[in-house]
Amino acid sequence: MASRLQVQNEMKIQAPTEKVWSIISDDPTYLSILNPSVKHVESQELRINAVRSCDVVMDGKKGTMQERCVQYAPHDRITWSLEKDSLGFNKMFSDVRFSFELKRSDQHSTIVISKSFYDPKHFISRLMNALMMRRKLYSVQENILVNLKKIAEEGKP
Repeated sequence: MASRLQVQNEMKIQAPTEKVWSIISDDPTYLSILNPSVKHVESQELRINAVRSCDVVMDGKKGTMQERCVQYAPHDRITWSLEKDSLGFNKMFSDVRFSFELKRSDQHSTIVISKSFYDPKHFISRLMNALMMRRKLYSVQENILVNLKKIAEEGKP
């Protein structure tokens, strides 16, 4: 079952696709910088079915998330599927996935598209999705892209 696209952000970054990819694909070095909610990550070599575990703090709540790489095409796209979490996302939403797509704009710039897919499981989660979840995820994804842009273009978070 393929879940529905809920949130999509896009940003042009003045850096070659290879450089942007090297940042996105280096979890131990960059994940907690790209997404400050992630406090610690343990990950395997990046490939299809690789699993990463993240310690996170979201809205003041500590938790863990375990994600599996379900799509991996170097310099093109990567998709992570949420397998387990202690914050309740899997209780509210099914088939939760996050992805980055990279499109070469020209030799020196890349368009990065961040997407979140999921399906609300029940009435309350549909209501929460409509009232706040999409907006919150849009903001999180936008911050991730801003951080990615800073690292790729300026070499610093």
